[in-house]
Amino acid sequence: IGFVSQTPRASLNPALRVRDQILAVLRKRDPYIKTAKARQRIEKLLAPMGFKDPKRVCNSFPHQLSGGMCQRVAIALALAYDPLLLIADEPTTALDAAVQFEILALLRRLRNDLGLSIIVVTHDLSVVRAIADSVVVIKDGEVKETGETDKILRQPSHPYTKALLKAFPDTIKIQERSKQSINQNQVASSLSNNNTRCGIATGKPLVLAEGLYKRFRTSRFGRSNYVTAVDGVSLSIDTGKTLALVGESGSGKSTVARLLIRLITPDSGEVFFDGKNLADLRERSLIDLRHGFQMVFQDPQLSLNPRRTIAANLMRPLENAGVHGAELHDRVETLLNDVGLDTGLKNRFAGEISGGQCQRVAIARALALEPKFLILDEPTSALDVSVQAEILELLLELQDHRNLAYLFVTHDLKLVNLMADEVSVMSQGCIVESGSSYTVFNEPEHPYTKSLLQGVLSLSEPPNWELFRSRNED
Repeated sequence: IGFVSQTPRASLNPALRVRDQILAVLRKRDPYIKTAKARQRIEKLLAPMGFKDPKRVCNSFPHQLSGGMCQRVAIALALAYDPLLLIADEPTTALDAAVQFEILALLRRLRNDLGLSIIVVTHDLSVVRAIADSVVVIKDGEVKETGETDKILRQPSHPYTKALLKAFPDTIKIQERSKQSINQNQVASSLSNNNTRCGIATGKPLVLAEGLYKRFRTSRFGRSNYVTAVDGVSLSIDTGKTLALVGESGSGKSTVARLLIRLITPDSGEVFFDGKNLADLRERSLIDLRHGFQMVFQDPQLSLNPRRTIAANLMRPLENAGVHGAELHDRVETLLNDVGLDTGLKNRFAGEISGGQCQRVAIARALALEPKFLILDEPTSALDVSVQAEILELLLELQDHRNLAYLFVTHDLKLVNLMADEVSVMSQGCIVESGSSYTVFNEPEHPYTKSLLQGVLSLSEPPNWELFRSRNED
């Protein structure tokens, strides 16, 4: 049995070159394998992975490879023992649409060429549609429905399966609806309950970044190297609007998000919030200004203190802002109501509630100080599509009622269509394309954006595998 994990970088040893990692696996099976034979075996394992320069990959450390390349290496390692069964646990969750398409095409080809049986664990129904022959739907540790993929997707019998399918974002329909709204000089509607987007903002942007540049120092054996994470990024976000920042894992999205709220400082460039240059503010003034911008993280379970109750987690920022006594408890209950949670949950711990409820608590905490701007860093990537839809609907309602500005950091283009007014596409630390959501989706100009859109999977039709193109891994 071979196993491919959700996070390939975490499953690879950062201190060893790819060649040495594969060699270590081979020597566990055959401690006396000769170097020449091992080299041949490594070449054989990497050959079907689609690398344009396998020798360079062999000599590279994991941090020198893209997310998609790391996943290919992880698949090669999983095949080292010639398994009959390959288990792929969310193998494309952290990858952009184009790389996701390539990895699924690779798994499909390996299945056909090697006669592999593959179990794909996923919450993404489009991945199921693309690669699976049969489906097992699980909820609360129990099998709710099982059958052939086409039958399950077309004629589901269990209410939970129906709910998953109903909640799946249909990219094509959203694009058509957005186009109609724009032609009528209205802002595109969102989701199924007809919540409308906020009115078009006027005046100066709430958030403005100009020429952001950030590199990180890495040291190995006394040598210092620098990795450029953000290279000349400029963007702006108006009050009440959403900017989606799109790109694969490692493209610099999260670094930009942290630069915008001064969690890290840029090497050069400026960030303005509500007309104030963050670099000009002293610590006390910056702390006060931070009440105006907050962040919702990808994994709510990790962002909440597991030893504190839900109420205590929500009280912390309020107490820091000087709220005490009866007002403190009233504010906690108001926050829970605002995010659609029963106030009876306030005495529970994060480990005692669901992932969707946890994310609602994280959103409530972010709203505690009544900010004007929220950074949403992959806020639904760990949730199934039904819970995902509920969280997105909540975010849209909150934006409408509070006139919030959002930076929506994601690699899932289907969600961008639902949430964003504007889109900026990032690759290798740079913004390669920006524009309105409709323009970027329907009239892309940059090759990287086009490759992302070609890789978007749908439930309505199977992937066109002929569109598969190996991305330039050099």
